[in-house]
Amino acid sequence: MSEHWLYLLPDGLAAPGSDWPTWRWRSDSQTPLAAPLHEAAQALGAVPMVLVLPQEMLGWDLCPALGRWPSRQALGFALEEQLAQPLETLHLAFGAALDDRRRAVLSVDRERFAAVLTLLAGHGLSALAVHADADLLAAEAPCAVWQAGRWLLGGGQAPRLALSAADAELLKPSLAALQWLPEAPLPTRRTGAIDLLQGALRRRRKVLAWQAPVLTALLLLALACGFNELRTAGVNARLGALQVLNDKRFEALYPGVRRHDDLFAQLASLQQQAAPDTRLQRLAVISEAIVATGNLRLERVELQASGGWRLELLAEDLADLERLRQGRPQLALVQANMGAEGVQAQLLWEDEA
Repeated sequence: MSEHWLYLLPDGLAAPGSDWPTWRWRSDSQTPLAAPLHEAAQALGAVPMVLVLPQEMLGWDLCPALGRWPSRQALGFALEEQLAQPLETLHLAFGAALDDRRRAVLSVDRERFAAVLTLLAGHGLSALAVHADADLLAAEAPCAVWQAGRWLLGGGQAPRLALSAADAELLKPSLAALQWLPEAPLPTRRTGAIDLLQGALRRRRKVLAWQAPVLTALLLLALACGFNELRTAGVNARLGALQVLNDKRFEALYPGVRRHDDLFAQLASLQQQAAPDTRLQRLAVISEAIVATGNLRLERVELQASGGWRLELLAEDLADLERLRQGRPQLALVQANMGAEGVQAQLLWEDEA
């Protein structure tokens, strides 16, 4: 897709305003159209464009190598001693990490940059991205290009600078390794260049009017599906727990009997059969006798190695214990102590089965 480009020429830095000289072009045509800012804004309309700023507005540095994913704050602090202004007055934009993990960084006075963006917004312009002209030189090796009435230095890891013709003549002996190009095509690609719209100025994607209700409906649908999945999983988990509990209960009541799929019919059939009492069933009988005797409370039951049961009871007095033992020779009183709450007694029930 062809992009629109707008270049704020360095001649307008002295008096930024509606008459700022500009060049504009499209990425599929490198022929620039010169016009003051207000005319360029009328021609562009509301079409977002790529904004190119003169390097004279910006500083360039290499940030020392830090960790793999350093925060913007950490990068700024690492660079603080190299900056010409206090860190809090600058807007910083960082490039991708180089092979040695250093990063190129463009710095611009925060208030000055905000004033430029406000000026553009006042003319109905919005930027897709903001770049420095020297940072857009496409050469992979350091070079100098004559553009907009001065020399731009860039390419590779060379410092991004703008030099007047006189300054370039003075510095040429020390910059002999540079390739000096009398002209170069205008940029049409932004690959590798640092976008100044970072951090708080990062461009947010515009949400169309129809997207909000659609996204809301999709979110509600996802929540409903997720709730149904969770509810189904919960019900299945409870059913599984009940199944395990039923199996254990069935084995306790009918040891050695294989369970059928139709548990209800199988239980009805087993209950009609005269099955011998199990140890647990006989313990249930003595427990019911304790309750029926009255004034007794069963506090603990332990299975003995001999197969019998040790019972710990709380009775109001010894007479209650004697009533329980009447007619039950398998119950033997082991120990009885009178306490504040009553008689604490231990009985041994020998299971004769």
